[in-house]
Amino acid sequence: MNRFLYRYYGKDEHILDVLLNKRLYHCKPSQFNDPFDCRPLISIKYSRCEDEDIWRKFLFYLAKMEYPEAPAAELSKHADAAFAKGLHRNQSWLSEVDEGLKDVGGRVRVCCFSKSPRNMMMWAHYAKNHSGLVFQFRTSELRDAATGEYRGQDVQYVPGALGVQDYVYALEQGIDHGNVLEMSRIIYSTKTVHWEHEEEVRFFTEKDHPYASFKEPALSGIIFGDKTSELLIRRVRDIIARWKHRPYLFKASIEKSSHKLWIGKYNGT
Repeated sequence: MNRFLYRYYGKDEHILDVLLNKRLYHCKPSQFNDPFDCRPLISIKYSRCEDEDIWRKFLFYLAKMEYPEAPAAELSKHADAAFAKGLHRNQSWLSEVDEGLKDVGGRVRVCCFSKSPRNMMMWAHYAKNHSGLVFQFRTSELRDAATGEYRGQDVQYVPGALGVQDYVYALEQGIDHGNVLEMSRIIYSTKTVHWEHEEEVRFFTEKDHPYASFKEPALSGIIFGDKTSELLIRRVRDIIARWKHRPYLFKASIEKSSHKLWIGKYNGT
């Protein structure tokens, strides 16, 4: 677990909302710039698995989700009957399973963090071409209000679609061992390697809860961008001046010769 996590912001109104209301907005996956985000990178139809036991397990867990109170022996009969009929080879049915998996993203909202405040692409894309800022949060303070548990989930980056083996493992962990995080990881926190530069960590709320509050000590630092306006800096400083636990202020600058990003203490007056 990283000591700090970072959120990039580009719009003034979003920045001020975070500070004035001490809350973090959790987006619907449909609002993401990646149209495939939170749509599981799993294809049952195109899975190359030939292991009969894996397919039987897959059919068993599908039956268990449909009949959660049924005894294991009865569920095994359902799975064996479906396997005998060749359901796992039925392309039309497998397509329906894949389509059903695409809809699960609508059940949650997501707040995305990065492990690094020095990502030039993130500053360009999410911090309005270096005119926004980055909030630095203490990871130890980002805990579930009810349980006190850290709920951040590292995004895993994969070269291509996952198959039935991966899905069966997640189902086994979630249904048999109560490891719901493993189940949610494969559905909500798996992306292609094209996005691995983001070094992303995710937090979730239910679909009807767009905001999650945080306490002042959670926000340990504010990093102004190389092009952040003096007006925005002044407004941010005016707000946190009223806080009991004030975050440290930093300034990012771009070294033109090497195009590297440097972060140092903010020395503005």
